[in-house]
Amino acid sequence: MTDLNTLPAANLGPAANPPIAASSSPQPPVVEGPLSLHAEVNECIHAFGAAVGAANAVALSLDSTPLNLLPLTISHLCETLEIVTKTALDISSAVSLVFAHPGPLRDPTPTGDRDWLAFTGPWVTGTLYGVVPLAPLTAIPDDHEKWFAITRGRYVGLTTNSAISLNAVTGVPSGLSDRLSSQAEALHHFNTALAAHAIAVFE
Repeated sequence: MTDLNTLPAANLGPAANPPIAASSSPQPPVVEGPLSLHAEVNECIHAFGAAVGAANAVALSLDSTPLNLLPLTISHLCETLEIVTKTALDISSAVSLVFAHPGPLRDPTPTGDRDWLAFTGPWVTGTLYGVVPLAPLTAIPDDHEKWFAITRGRYVGLTTNSAISLNAVTGVPSGLSDRLSSQAEALHHFNTALAAHAIAVFE
């Protein structure tokens, strides 16, 4: 598996990165209303959607300053990126996004609902990677420690296009039990996403 720590960050700008050729896929939508995003995030979403639609690898640098996105939650961003990837790739059932974070995740909901990544604050301090060359997994770890080690110290979550929020994956029982019926099914969806180059990683 490629070590994400070795992937270079690229500060994408007009001079350094010529426009990606237009594809036949519909353009990623602009999300308005309560899901409106910070301008920089919207720009990254559009660039990511265009890059994935063109099957090109792309890295978007967001590490100049933390983005204060209050009261934006990562579930809102996840929903937006799901729309983008579904539009660009027309994936109906495969896992489409992988998010990773450098710090502990918390469940902010008083009811204990597993919206584990739905926390607010200046959380984007690293790099958004578009198509990441990862090798397919042969097994999904069954506990938090093993998964954390495989992801090089990053928490990773999976989501399907039918989902709005994103659950942290700490093993099938805790992270995917409400979405996927078995470890084999989870593994299939994860590797399908890798094969389709439908991977987004927040470092």
